[in-house]
Amino acid sequence: MADRYLVLHTWGIGDMILLTPVLELIHEMYPNIKFDFAIFQATAMLPIKNAPYTGEIIRGSYKMNKLVPLISCLKAKNYDFCITSSGISAIKAGLFAWLIRAKRRIGDAPAGTLRIYTDQITFDPSMHRTWANHALFKLVFDLPDAGSIATNPRYREVFRTRYHSIASAGVEAESFLKKHYATGDFVVAIHPGCNAKNKYRRWDLEYFVELVRLLKCRHAAWKFYVIAGPDELEEGTQLAKCIDAPCLSGVSLDTVSEALKRSKMLINTDSGIGHIASCHQLPSFVIFGPGDERQTAPFGNHAVVIRSEVPCAPCVQNRRTKCDTECLKKLLPHVVADVIRDHNPEQQ
Repeated sequence: MADRYLVLHTWGIGDMILLTPVLELIHEMYPNIKFDFAIFQATAMLPIKNAPYTGEIIRGSYKMNKLVPLISCLKAKNYDFCITSSGISAIKAGLFAWLIRAKRRIGDAPAGTLRIYTDQITFDPSMHRTWANHALFKLVFDLPDAGSIATNPRYREVFRTRYHSIASAGVEAESFLKKHYATGDFVVAIHPGCNAKNKYRRWDLEYFVELVRLLKCRHAAWKFYVIAGPDELEEGTQLAKCIDAPCLSGVSLDTVSEALKRSKMLINTDSGIGHIASCHQLPSFVIFGPGDERQTAPFGNHAVVIRSEVPCAPCVQNRRTKCDTECLKKLLPHVVADVIRDHNPEQQ
């Protein structure tokens, strides 16, 4: 009987996308293997729900009346492996894997943490999540090392982020873009928001308005649109009005992904949208503040991280969510415009 694999993922969509290069590589090398996923944030399932390596997706919950039946259900499936994606609390995830009686429990943990996993790596806060996940899954599968991936064209093509959207989303995205732009236009997407609980990571709306004004002065032919999800609908609608641009809202993330696939550039704050753009190798300029780009920047060479140099940033590990975010306030629009100019996205 084939081994059964469960991936435990409690993070959001961005971190799931950072896991996809590893999953894509495993699928290339072991095409018959499928993973079940226990996912605690609903949007995290979207990039992989239609992937060829995805088996069952089980929705998780921290509420006891749902968590206990979930553990009972997963225990009955007799998983041979429970692999926890990088960065999750070692004690919580390891205990979860133990309670469902997974034979091997794989995860990362800070040095000195109780060894509740059967196999683990030491969590390194300076390591990007994609490479940390690669190290975790390498404990289970015979995967090429990082050097081989970088030098082998076959592996390099496979080992990148993916978003497996439904076909109809492309039609909807195409319709939106054709309504507002001509073929050949240099279309720039702007996403001013992020998850509602991470509002402290957002750049000031007035800064976005000024940035677009500067870019229009320098690049008269550029066309803009705003992406606004449910968590930033008010801000997105306001920004779209201020810069006289259409707003892509009220659509699925599959449609957003397909719209980005057809765009020329993205400007956004630290959010899952930047990770979706990386799936299409879209030139992106990502504004970071409290977040730690060493771990969670979009994976690949097409994203440019922009931040101001302040001594307290990044502070995401210190939970400084109530500070004045000087890291974002000191990052002025003309600085971001200069970075975009210096990287010349029209030539990419």
